[in-house]
Amino acid sequence: MRLREVFSKLYQDEDFKALFPALGRPALPAWRLALVTVFQFLENLTDRQAADAVRSRIDWKCALGLKLSDAGFDFSVLGEFRRRLVASDQGTLLLDKLLGHLKAQDLLRAQGKQRSDSTHVLANIRALNRCELVGESMGAALNELAVDAAEGLRVLVPEVWYERYAPRVEAYHLPKSQAGRKEYLSRVAEDGFKRWDAIDHESASSEVQRKKQVEVLGKVWERYFERKDERIRLLDEPASSVTEAVVSAYDPEARYSNKGSVSWNGYKVHLSESCDADKANFIVNVRTTAAPEHDIKSTDAIPAAMVAKALLPKGHFVDGAYPASRYVSSKETYGIHLLGPPPRNPAWQDKQADAFGLDAFEIDWQAKQVTCPSGKRSSYWNPYRPPRGGERIQARFALSDCQPCPARLKCTRAKKFGRFVNFQPQAQYEALKAARDYRLTEEGKKAYNRRAGIEATISQEVRAFGARRSRYLGQAKTHLQQLVTAVATNLVRYDDWLQVKPKQPRPPSRFARLKLEA
Repeated sequence: MRLREVFSKLYQDEDFKALFPALGRPALPAWRLALVTVFQFLENLTDRQAADAVRSRIDWKCALGLKLSDAGFDFSVLGEFRRRLVASDQGTLLLDKLLGHLKAQDLLRAQGKQRSDSTHVLANIRALNRCELVGESMGAALNELAVDAAEGLRVLVPEVWYERYAPRVEAYHLPKSQAGRKEYLSRVAEDGFKRWDAIDHESASSEVQRKKQVEVLGKVWERYFERKDERIRLLDEPASSVTEAVVSAYDPEARYSNKGSVSWNGYKVHLSESCDADKANFIVNVRTTAAPEHDIKSTDAIPAAMVAKALLPKGHFVDGAYPASRYVSSKETYGIHLLGPPPRNPAWQDKQADAFGLDAFEIDWQAKQVTCPSGKRSSYWNPYRPPRGGERIQARFALSDCQPCPARLKCTRAKKFGRFVNFQPQAQYEALKAARDYRLTEEGKKAYNRRAGIEATISQEVRAFGARRSRYLGQAKTHLQQLVTAVATNLVRYDDWLQVKPKQPRPPSRFARLKLEA
């Protein structure tokens, strides 16, 4: 109710005009459905619970501008509203409108400070082993064809298929032995190829093959089976990598990934929030990606989104997964000072204290030569591009210079050739070196401490608003959930700001207090 008093026009029907046709049955006010959706995620409610709250709770009725006698609406209206948001790609409107109000009150500003981090989102699916995935993919395809191609399916399907694929795979007694599982997979694979052969002879084959579950079935079969000369063989090794594999017949966009000790099937969400010392912290951008996508791909995508929102920061705090070679591009393209732990050189010399790492060499960019700590100059300079990453340069020293050198053991362990060093082009190399030097200073360490606050934001979203597990199927719907969750988080923080609740540091544990009280 406090928020409604401040944001009396947070959402308006004109904002959602493109979602609804000009003709047809009368619709509920779109601005009210948007607020109900936000309130639903604010209290982590289901559609039914949210519809019941509209009917029965006085605070919701007052916030929504409803009479106490209002009977509300059916819960299915919320699902229809979300489908319209996803279909028109207007989910970001819910967050952007709130950000506009916060900017108008000078709680957000461009050229400030922001921080970003990612976390995993579990897909709304069950983890399946290979037998379960193959069986469920077959059953899901048949269920889809039973609606869209019922007559053709009824003629082609043998009686045993109803017993084999009508129940869900978890209700089927799968064999436990290795030989039994191979026999089961071979039988299902043969049934699947028979279905594909039948599709090839149907008049509407192109339309049938475009069905979602049929496409999933084809991808699963390509990964696990091979057919040559009418013989079907279970592949010893899957044909595609684990990060490209379909993990569910019902959410074909979900993927497997792992980060450190965490592995999951689903997606990844990147959250960016403001972190100016004199203002409240608000989430300003949400980016949902496939689970295996590396964080470095978001280092440019996040500033691009901030340009569209007119909230481009001057300083951007990130962790080690983001920066890598983006120090120069962030500065040149967006004018952003990217602050994060620079990647370390993987060479053993940079890990050993008394060895000669890359920083011990002097690079003459004009002469295209490198001078080692003993004063020898490189005899070879070669720019190249590795399969992964951007441009690199390799400089080599002659074996005749390295072999008699008294400091050889601190420089190279090679016996048949001299020392060589790999580094980036001049702009990237100098930016990376400057970033490493700055991080070692007291000022750099103190400045980077600000990044840690994004961990608390992720914790708040996960624990208070259920952001860890997707409620829906598909990346687009999962992204909408993360957007509305960000709006809910911002509203809670704005309400705290209205009530002048100061930021409280996390109190120490009871055990830690023993030392403090001593």
